[in-house]
Amino acid sequence: MSTNELDIPSKSTPLQSHLMDAIIARFKQEFSRPITIYHGITQTNSISFPLKGIVYYFQHPKLWPMFIRILPPLLIVHLTVLIGIFATLFPFNAASLIITCGPLALFPATFLTLQESGFVSSFILSNYLTPKPMDNLFDYVLCLEGLEKVVIPGKLKRVVGPSFGDFVVEKTIWFPFEFPFMFVGFMRPIVLSCIPILGHWILNLENATTKGESSQSRYYKLARLRDRQINYLAKEREGDYLSFGIVATFLESIPLLGTFFYFTNQIGGALMAANYYKEGREFF
Repeated sequence: MSTNELDIPSKSTPLQSHLMDAIIARFKQEFSRPITIYHGITQTNSISFPLKGIVYYFQHPKLWPMFIRILPPLLIVHLTVLIGIFATLFPFNAASLIITCGPLALFPATFLTLQESGFVSSFILSNYLTPKPMDNLFDYVLCLEGLEKVVIPGKLKRVVGPSFGDFVVEKTIWFPFEFPFMFVGFMRPIVLSCIPILGHWILNLENATTKGESSQSRYYKLARLRDRQINYLAKEREGDYLSFGIVATFLESIPLLGTFFYFTNQIGGALMAANYYKEGREFF
């Protein structure tokens, strides 16, 4: 047997090379994360898009009927959830926060309960009552901004969803499996709120980032992005999403008026997506 036959190749395989490149890229992304967040907050105007959504609504009367059509379910859900959450969770929140915040527990307890109410309302509306109207609103704003070439192909390529009956059955079947995760997500704000001062800051920042990211979910569907691409964008635009979400979350936590801001925040999210596209930041 010759020596050449016994030689072991020293070069790595393409799979190993790709894996190493992915690890290095992820390390660089995590290492530069504070800088990325700082740049997103200070160098972009993402914080202004929720307010731009309000102005845009009043500048385009064709959007008004869309809001009027979904106003009844918005009001019913927001009021019902607000009253129910305050009746059931506010005493518990206040009692638990008295231990860490003392006599001032009333203020963080009220703010926490408003956040919980907004979380539940958004979950119900986004998943059951208004997903289609809000998607149509997002698409319409993109078209007004000249992005028909994104909306039309995205709609043509979309997978036809199940009927309403099948949708309800599917949600009912998977509810027992999803409930533990929903419960953990629901209890997480309560646990964090028990941490004096720091806990509320962490809670607010997490909620704001999640809100900002969810404002772009419709664009992700239109662009047919994969989960890996969405996760990459979430890291690269974390500062943008954080600054957008801070304003959007605050607006939606305002009783009654939050129903209107829930609508205008969708407009703001579409405007931000259009801005990304025009800047060429939608490419990978």
